[in-house]
Amino acid sequence: MPHPFSQNCGYCGKLTEPDQYDFDRCVERVTVIRRGGKPVPQINIKIRENLHAYCTRSCWEAAEPGLADTFEVQTTYPPFGFVNSCCRCGASVNRTHNYVRYSIAAMTYSTDGSPHAACTNDRDWIVLCHNCEHPEGPGTAAASQDVEVLEPEPL
Repeated sequence: MPHPFSQNCGYCGKLTEPDQYDFDRCVERVTVIRRGGKPVPQINIKIRENLHAYCTRSCWEAAEPGLADTFEVQTTYPPFGFVNSCCRCGASVNRTHNYVRYSIAAMTYSTDGSPHAACTNDRDWIVLCHNCEHPEGPGTAAASQDVEVLEPEPL
């Protein structure tokens, strides 16, 4: 059943259902907060721009090699860390400063017409250094969000 945020699938063109996979460009930085006296990484999302939606996991998996070629990346799905290697050139990315990441998120959108959605899994697809894509580059402004980092489950 289509929902208010239905899009045409970025691979097969079919209209997405409430359960879909969103491919997003994010500008963010990682900070540390204290929760229960323990340090916990927190991601501050400055910009989140939806680029494509995929109707199924298989459509995302079919589209992924073409996207990797388009983005000219050497690796995908980097492990979470305060410092990562750029997925394109291998340079260091200090995630405590603004940086660009592209993510794939399993989403369930509300069908009652409200703008609500639940993210059931959000994974870093690629992380890029400032030389490969500067965070002040293309993107649209959006409200900042603080997100507690949890270990992702495989998509």
